[in-house]
Amino acid sequence: VDAIAGFPGESEEDFRESSELLRSIKPLHIHSFPYSKRDGTEAAAMTDQIPEGEKKRRNRVLCDLSKSITRSLLTDYAAEHRINTITVLCESVKNGAGFGHSEHYVDVRFPCDEKYVGKMMKIHTVRISESSKDVFVLGEVI
Repeated sequence: VDAIAGFPGESEEDFRESSELLRSIKPLHIHSFPYSKRDGTEAAAMTDQIPEGEKKRRNRVLCDLSKSITRSLLTDYAAEHRINTITVLCESVKNGAGFGHSEHYVDVRFPCDEKYVGKMMKIHTVRISESSKDVFVLGEVI
């Protein structure tokens, strides 16, 4: 889901309702970004612009919400697929770590070498992990 934080005219109530909607539908990932004014657009001419600091605060709330939802969904996903395998397209390999997405569009990382790039891999999930920006599943190749 894409979400713009701080579009002109967005009240605190509007933002709360949007956040609650996202919390209720639980998308796997929320790609959020603060509204940025673009000269020549209708929105740039609107008088009820949101202050930069408030746009950044709202965006941070959406980023935190996204990580929380993703963490919860992937914890369940990883537990479900510890025994049952998932199929992952190995998209790239860096320093012995394969990167790809499952058939459910879940970000999965696993030990792998370059010869498997572009190949479909059978994976057992091990656990979830996260970086400063992402939450992902760690797996092992069968």
